Amino acid sequence: MESRSSGAVAVRTPSYASSRFALAAVSLLIALALAGCQKAASREDPIVARDDASFEEWISNHTRVLNPSEVRELNEARQQIRFRTMQAKTGLPAYEFTKAVYDDINGKTVRDLLLTSYALQIDQLSTEFGNLQGQMKRFENAEGSRHLDEEEKAYAANSISTLRQKMQQREDELARVKARVEELKRAPAAEAK
Repeated sequence: MESRSSGAVAVRTPSYASSRFALAAVSLLIALALAGCQKAASREDPIVARDDASFEEWISNHTRVLNPSEVRELNEARQQIRFRTMQAKTGLPAYEFTKAVYDDINGKTVRDLLLTSYALQIDQLSTEFGNLQGQMKRFENAEGSRHLDEEEKAYAANSISTLRQKMQQREDELARVKARVEELKRAPAAEAK
């Protein structure tokens, strides 16, 4: 190498570390550009989930378009589908059960999953209400019987009162669920909240 005073220019070759830095910077810029080009999360995106972790990840990726009550509704919907699957397919190993649950969920939109869930809830509440009506009739018939002593009649009257409260709760819940279903059906698909 010559001295600088002679006017000669020394050519430097980039070091290995500086070329790695440049490559990393270019890679980061490309990754950021690609991330900026990704489609924004939408309410109409189909749910892509094969297990609880991927379901939670899908929800977390859509928190900008879902409000907290919808996240709660989606988790309730998953529970409804688990319950239905548990009743329909008893004795499945855990991995087959998880697959069956997420086969029902995977590919549905938020709106479709909520409508499915609410249909299951309506069926369940209607069944419970019918069962309570049957119990109520039995207690009403027993209450009017001349063969009961006062203690048994008091028990029957107390049971009737409890059953009326439970029936009222089921009716109120059924009305709430049906109203939510109508709200989901009326709202345009992309705006179903």
